Amino acid sequence: MNDKFKENKRMTYTDVDGHSFDMTIVKHFSFEDKQYVLARELAAHHHHGETCNCHEHYHSPADDAELYVFEWLSGNDGAALQPVSDALLTAMAPLLEDM
Repeated sequence: MNDKFKENKRMTYTDVDGHSFDMTIVKHFSFEDKQYVLARELAAHHHHGETCNCHEHYHSPADDAELYVFEWLSGNDGAALQPVSDALLTAMAPLLEDM
Protein backbone atom coordinates (compact mmCIF):
# COMPACT_ATOMS: atom_id res chain seq x y z
CA MET A 1 0.00 0.00 0.00
CA ASN A 2 1.19 3.47 -0.71
CA ASP A 3 1.30 6.33 1.78
CA LYS A 4 -1.66 8.14 0.23
CA PHE A 5 -3.85 5.11 0.93
CA LYS A 6 -2.85 5.12 4.60
CA GLU A 7 -3.46 8.87 5.02
CA ASN A 8 -7.19 8.77 4.19
CA LYS A 9 -8.90 8.38 7.54
CA ARG A 10 -12.24 10.01 6.68
CA MET A 11 -14.18 9.85 3.45
CA THR A 12 -17.65 10.57 2.17
CA TYR A 13 -19.58 7.73 0.57
CA THR A 14 -22.59 8.55 -1.63
CA ASP A 15 -25.06 5.73 -2.24
CA VAL A 16 -27.05 5.08 -5.43
CA ASP A 17 -29.92 7.22 -4.09
CA GLY A 18 -27.63 10.23 -3.64
CA HIS A 19 -27.44 10.08 0.17
CA SER A 20 -23.99 10.98 1.53
CA PHE A 21 -22.43 9.37 4.58
CA ASP A 22 -19.26 10.51 6.33
CA MET A 23 -17.16 7.44 7.04
CA THR A 24 -14.09 6.78 9.16
CA ILE A 25 -11.69 4.19 7.80
CA VAL A 26 -11.09 1.63 10.54
CA LYS A 27 -8.83 -0.87 8.77
CA HIS A 28 -7.25 -1.38 5.35
CA PHE A 29 -6.82 -4.90 3.97
CA SER A 30 -6.23 -6.87 0.78
CA PHE A 31 -8.36 -9.70 -0.59
CA GLU A 32 -7.81 -11.47 -3.91
CA ASP A 33 -5.36 -8.81 -5.15
CA LYS A 34 -7.69 -5.86 -4.47
CA GLN A 35 -7.71 -3.26 -1.71
CA TYR A 36 -10.60 -2.95 0.74
CA VAL A 37 -11.43 -1.04 3.89
CA LEU A 38 -13.57 -1.52 6.95
CA ALA A 39 -15.36 1.74 7.68
CA ARG A 40 -17.72 3.11 10.30
CA GLU A 41 -20.21 5.91 9.76
CA LEU A 42 -19.31 9.02 11.71
CA ALA A 43 -21.86 10.19 14.24
CA ALA A 44 -23.35 13.36 12.86
CA HIS A 45 -24.86 16.21 14.82
CA HIS A 46 -28.36 16.53 13.50
CA HIS A 47 -29.70 20.06 13.37
CA HIS A 48 -33.37 19.15 14.08
CA GLY A 49 -32.84 17.30 17.34
CA GLU A 50 -33.12 13.68 18.44
CA THR A 51 -36.85 13.31 17.69
CA CYS A 52 -36.58 14.27 14.02
CA ASN A 53 -36.83 11.37 11.58
CA CYS A 54 -35.71 13.12 8.39
CA HIS A 55 -32.25 11.45 8.53
CA GLU A 56 -32.78 8.35 10.66
CA HIS A 57 -29.38 6.88 9.80
CA TYR A 58 -27.68 9.73 11.72
CA HIS A 59 -29.28 8.93 15.06
CA SER A 60 -27.36 5.74 15.87
CA PRO A 61 -24.87 6.05 18.72
CA ALA A 62 -21.27 5.61 17.55
CA ASP A 63 -20.74 2.56 19.77
CA ASP A 64 -23.60 0.74 18.04
CA ALA A 65 -22.48 1.71 14.55
CA GLU A 66 -22.00 -1.13 12.12
CA LEU A 67 -18.82 -1.71 10.18
CA TYR A 68 -19.08 -1.55 6.41
CA VAL A 69 -16.79 -3.16 3.83
CA PHE A 70 -15.88 -1.12 0.76
CA GLU A 71 -13.55 -1.72 -2.11
CA TRP A 72 -10.91 1.01 -2.19
CA LEU A 73 -10.66 2.58 -5.64
CA SER A 74 -7.92 5.08 -6.33
CA GLY A 75 -7.49 7.11 -9.44
CA ASN A 76 -6.43 10.49 -10.75
CA ASP A 77 -9.35 12.19 -8.96
CA GLY A 78 -8.45 10.64 -5.60
CA ALA A 79 -9.84 7.68 -3.73
CA ALA A 80 -13.41 6.40 -3.68
CA LEU A 81 -15.37 3.81 -1.74
CA GLN A 82 -17.26 1.19 -3.73
CA PRO A 83 -19.74 -1.13 -1.97
CA VAL A 84 -19.12 -4.86 -2.28
CA SER A 85 -21.62 -7.55 -3.21
CA ASP A 86 -23.18 -9.97 -0.73
CA ALA A 87 -21.36 -12.82 -2.49
CA LEU A 88 -18.01 -11.11 -1.94
CA LEU A 89 -18.86 -10.46 1.73
CA THR A 90 -19.61 -14.16 2.12
CA ALA A 91 -16.26 -15.06 0.54
CA MET A 92 -14.51 -12.60 2.88
CA ALA A 93 -16.28 -13.85 6.02
CA PRO A 94 -13.37 -15.97 7.37
CA LEU A 95 -10.95 -13.07 6.92
CA LEU A 96 -13.35 -10.56 8.49
CA GLU A 97 -14.00 -12.79 11.50
CA ASP A 98 -10.25 -12.84 12.24
CA MET A 99 -9.97 -9.02 12.28
